[in-house]
Amino acid sequence: MLSIASISRSAEKKKYLDLFLQNDSSTWIVSDLRNKFEVQQLILEQQGFFEDFSVLRVSELWRHLLKRQNPDCKIVSRDFVKTWVREKIADRTPSLGAQADQVILEMMDMMAPVYSHPLGSARLREWLQDNPESLRRWGGWFMLAEELFQELHEKNMVTPQWMAGLLQNQSESSSEDQKFWQRPLIFDVGSQLKQVEADLIRSLSRHCDVLVLSPEPEFSVEFQYLLRPYEYLKAEAQHPGPKAQAEITSLPSPSTTARFSGVLGEVKRACELVRQWIELGVPAKEIAVVSSDIEKYWPLIQPLFQTEGIPVAKDIMARLQTLPAISSWLSDLRLRLKEVRYSDLETVAFQETTPDLRFEKFRALFQEMISSDDLRRHQSIERMYLQNEISAGPLSLDEFIGWALRSWRDDRQFVYLEICLRELMANAHPELRMESRSWAHYLEQIVAKKEIKVSKALPDGVQILNLTSADSLQFTRRIFLGLSEAMLRNPPESLLSTQEVLSIASQLGFYLNHPEISHLEFDLAWLSLSPALETHYYFPQTDFSGGVESPCSFWMKKTEDHELPLTMPSDSRWDSWMNSGLTEDLQTRLDQDLGNQSVSNLQLQQVPALSPSSLESYRDCPFIFTSQKLFRLMDVPTLDLDVDRRTRGQLIHWALDKVCAEPRRFDWSETEVHQILDQAREQVGLTALDDFIWQGLRRKQTSMVLRFLAFEKEWQSRFPETKVLAREKNFSRAHKMTDGSEVLIRGKIDRIDQDHDGRYVVMDYKMAPGDFKNFNSWIKDNQLQLALYMLAVQSGSVEDVPAGEVIGAFYYSLKNLARDRGLKVEEAAGTLFDLDRKKNRLSSEAKEELLGEIEDLIEETIQQLGSGKIQPEPRQLELCNDCQWRNLCRAPHLN
Repeated sequence: MLSIASISRSAEKKKYLDLFLQNDSSTWIVSDLRNKFEVQQLILEQQGFFEDFSVLRVSELWRHLLKRQNPDCKIVSRDFVKTWVREKIADRTPSLGAQADQVILEMMDMMAPVYSHPLGSARLREWLQDNPESLRRWGGWFMLAEELFQELHEKNMVTPQWMAGLLQNQSESSSEDQKFWQRPLIFDVGSQLKQVEADLIRSLSRHCDVLVLSPEPEFSVEFQYLLRPYEYLKAEAQHPGPKAQAEITSLPSPSTTARFSGVLGEVKRACELVRQWIELGVPAKEIAVVSSDIEKYWPLIQPLFQTEGIPVAKDIMARLQTLPAISSWLSDLRLRLKEVRYSDLETVAFQETTPDLRFEKFRALFQEMISSDDLRRHQSIERMYLQNEISAGPLSLDEFIGWALRSWRDDRQFVYLEICLRELMANAHPELRMESRSWAHYLEQIVAKKEIKVSKALPDGVQILNLTSADSLQFTRRIFLGLSEAMLRNPPESLLSTQEVLSIASQLGFYLNHPEISHLEFDLAWLSLSPALETHYYFPQTDFSGGVESPCSFWMKKTEDHELPLTMPSDSRWDSWMNSGLTEDLQTRLDQDLGNQSVSNLQLQQVPALSPSSLESYRDCPFIFTSQKLFRLMDVPTLDLDVDRRTRGQLIHWALDKVCAEPRRFDWSETEVHQILDQAREQVGLTALDDFIWQGLRRKQTSMVLRFLAFEKEWQSRFPETKVLAREKNFSRAHKMTDGSEVLIRGKIDRIDQDHDGRYVVMDYKMAPGDFKNFNSWIKDNQLQLALYMLAVQSGSVEDVPAGEVIGAFYYSLKNLARDRGLKVEEAAGTLFDLDRKKNRLSSEAKEELLGEIEDLIEETIQQLGSGKIQPEPRQLELCNDCQWRNLCRAPHLN
């Protein structure tokens, strides 16, 4: 028999709850887990035990009945169905778009009552024919979702959202429901009751007593569509039942409203109030902080309440995907499935063992990957991730698990692996075959949502609840957060308009989800009728992302002054901690960053060997030198579709070294140059570069080499005494420190030419002339490279090159084939170069004077370095604009 009990507020449920506690043969049905626990606790206090079927969530009841009626039915998760749909539509032409699986799944959820009904799909198709605009806009999605729904039905698969519809149709066609359920039922599900569930309740009432608690508050007229299932049951009820009367209570229900600038202000004020109530002796378990989506507020609530010492009745959870063992496992699976992501490769490669290359080089090689073929850029990575590839074709769940377990590496974290596998097997069809990528995608959905408990809730703490779980009589103080229109009116987007939903309801009798009615608004208004000593309603003017919010209609009705000023919360203990002052060490560091306090020199046990470029770096800014030489940081160019300037320079240097070998040849063919460049490619480490990109780069480099040879041939004819004495020659020159220790300056000279008199010209290849200067600007612009080459040659510090006079030093520009920028000794012109009008010539005496100045400058720089001076003091502030280390630098002008 079906009975309806109308209640105007939550307090009126107490009468029926007391009767239920006296009758241990009934089952109380609720909508959420928290209310289930609350009723179970009442039973325990009275009886000391409870039966499994004493209290059930409505979804648990439907699951139990469905498994009784159809034991072979497999209840799968919504995410599993979404993954299956994603695979089924992947190859459809034309493509349905990136979010098609989500659209189809939402259509299935909405239309499940229609698809489950024997005549539902046919009747809705007729309705679509009569409404061509609807047919054009979403008719195709309806038919595709129907096709996939029926395929799932044939495979005997169903999601929890569809159970009621399937049960109802089975109940209509079966006369044996009494075999599956005979206990009296009391339904207390509030605004969560759907029309299909109302039909099922009516069917159940033929074989057992059913009492439905129907909410009928004063404002119910505003939610007629939402409460339509109760009106339907009331019309079907054999015993409508009297309207319940609430017991007279002395608890008043005062309420206040407040407006805040943002969500943080709400939480800080809530924390302040809760702290005051607890200090006044209010039990924490009688205080509730409520929101439509409390998980969004939890990251703010948890630290503020913790610093205040406020206990909370909420578990602290962590998602499985945040655990290193799980994230590494998924990364490894994606790589083996050739779904290449740099973040995955970095996670796995550096988790336990380090591959035989530095991280900077690893990043340079793999940051810009395009396909799994790019994993061949390094042998160790290729060996690790191009093995254990899965066989092609669909797999069963067992086959996928067997393959995936080979990638599990952490022997200490099997408990988390067990959680993943348990969820995987519990919510998927074991006999269904899908592609390995689909199984991996479903596994990702599981670990993204599944949580593990980090710390347990305190049972007597402040209740932190969602609106749908806050219907309780135990709360005497309540704070409602986030009362904005967006947070309360948040039903899933629907392809159907309001008019279409109402038309289908009136013409076909299928009450689909209304796109403009949210049960959250009803729940808020319903909870406001519950008695409490204090109730506070908070509205934030901005959301979590800073967007402007509008207050919900309920908050507006509660607020007499619509121009209510902003409420400014008082400082919390968290604020006091933040403003309590800095530690002495941290204050010192900040003063140093701001330039208010000097940085102490570094105590160097030994000054490292220096190159010309590192000396220039130190003079440009000591911090640049420190980053590169002392901290050994690297900034390796990323291997991309284009090759960086440094690598192009290495290629051309290697090629020029080969074509300048004595005896000189100027008739190198294009094929020969290609072979040289192919060898250079291996030497430089560009074998991982795409062959198509390499062909284009090789053509450019070949053209440059051939132009270089033509220029060299013409130069040789003008200066026949020119002989290439040395190429890519190392030098090492010692400088004494004041303490007697030595510092080596060493490097490599690109080229040394010699005439018949044994005089030298040193050269450094440059791709383009750039900002390289003549000798008179070397000291001012910190270009010491050629001068150091000259000093090394004249002192006999170059391997296999006897000491001798250097009469010229040039930057050799390969772009415009010029070798005259630098220094020429006037008296020595004629054998290796001639004189021109440029400001690049000087006398032999002036040359020695210049080299002496540079020697003194080098000594001064080395002494500063030896003293440990590493402060970020750039030679010119403009250098900081393009400095690769500026994000690490603590120079005062950058802070």
